[in-house]
Amino acid sequence: MMYFGIAVVVLLALSWLGSGDSGSDKTQVAKEQAAAAEVAKARAEASEARELAQKAQEQADQLKQQAAAVQNAPTQVETPAQVSDLLARAAKCTVNDCIDVLFLAAQPRNREAIQVAAGRYAEFNTLKTGDRPAGRDLNNKGLAQLRGGNINGAIDLFNRAALADPNDSEVMANLGYALVKANRLGEAEKALNAAIIINPRRTATWGAVSEFFAKKPNTTEAAVRSLQLAYEFSGGRDKTLQFFTESADTSDRPEMKPIYAEAVRRIRAY
Repeated sequence: MMYFGIAVVVLLALSWLGSGDSGSDKTQVAKEQAAAAEVAKARAEASEARELAQKAQEQADQLKQQAAAVQNAPTQVETPAQVSDLLARAAKCTVNDCIDVLFLAAQPRNREAIQVAAGRYAEFNTLKTGDRPAGRDLNNKGLAQLRGGNINGAIDLFNRAALADPNDSEVMANLGYALVKANRLGEAEKALNAAIIINPRRTATWGAVSEFFAKKPNTTEAAVRSLQLAYEFSGGRDKTLQFFTESADTSDRPEMKPIYAEAVRRIRAY
């Protein structure tokens, strides 16, 4: 199954302090020590981000190997033994293959395996929460730019929000969605992968994942299953299904209309 890689980038701009004649030596030393402390903090955060990025790349490689198999089996019916095997796999899945379990459990529907696999992600996310208020403020500004049609402006703001708080799944998913809109699919893959690692149960993230797959060749099945997972994790399933139903007719993205329609057909057959 094709999957997403992640690159969470931590940037630090260190302003060199001048050595003018004014100011005491103690003040200069204090400034240098403060700057060094900021550098040390940034390096620690960058190390955590690289670790998560490595995990995401491993998942992406695994996901790509699974894409064809899922694409060719949209109506497969599993035996009780296969259902049990998938649940056992979910209970032990790693950062490399929990995503595979989620997509396999989406169709045919295996609710227990989906929830068990999603629960495993808490062990994989090692990022610490940053400045959440600052990140959300930038995120809201990015959403405003996105609604206004300024995709590049939105991407810039979402990137800044991710720097402020790299452990916010909403920010990472919004960044991924904006990158999909900009057809920057390689970058979108990494951001969406990060969003799933942080919180695999966020419905809107799976909606963005579906749009990502809709723009890739030969991954329609993955796009449909992404919507099935969005429904599975929804806190208001009736409203989610209604949105899917309406979007099958009214979506401004033609490639998404048949994907919504097929997801609705499958969900109504549950």
